[in-house]
Amino acid sequence: SSGINAEYGNNEIERIFKSKVTPPQSDLLKLFERDMYNLIGNIEFRRVQDPKLMKIGEEAKKIRERDDVILNADKTSNRYCVSTTDYKRLLHDNLTQDYRLDRSNNLAKIKKETRLHAERLKLGKKMERHSESNVFITVKDHKADFPNQPKCRVINPASNELGKVSKVILDRITGKCRE
Repeated sequence: SSGINAEYGNNEIERIFKSKVTPPQSDLLKLFERDMYNLIGNIEFRRVQDPKLMKIGEEAKKIRERDDVILNADKTSNRYCVSTTDYKRLLHDNLTQDYRLDRSNNLAKIKKETRLHAERLKLGKKMERHSESNVFITVKDHKADFPNQPKCRVINPASNELGKVSKVILDRITGKCRE
């Protein structure tokens, strides 16, 4: 047994992840589900000439035809149109501010190490694989110097789930140190 599993117990770490086990199907709900699918299958749509919907459609078409990037604000529901070159510059400047570009193929190495740690903790089937999503930014429009010097928050949706396990272990260790 691994030292981490023995010390922290696999149950505590396993509770972090959603269960992939589904409950058994109920016989009482089978008829209801069949009727619901039939109801959905029998829905018929008709064309509606609503001026508000037509205006929304026209606006959506204008947005799709733009070459600009629509940039979300960080803590508000505002959105800003930014040229593609400005967006790429902001993204590059904010990424290189905190990170450095890695030209080697470390991603495969990181994936392999993550898989090995997950197997060692007996979490291989519960953890999702590392996704390769692109980083994006949100603009901090609540800052005082916003229009002149926009600051951005870098969002990385490709973080791996081993960080959740690390957090549980670190919280336990810091809790013991505080006692």
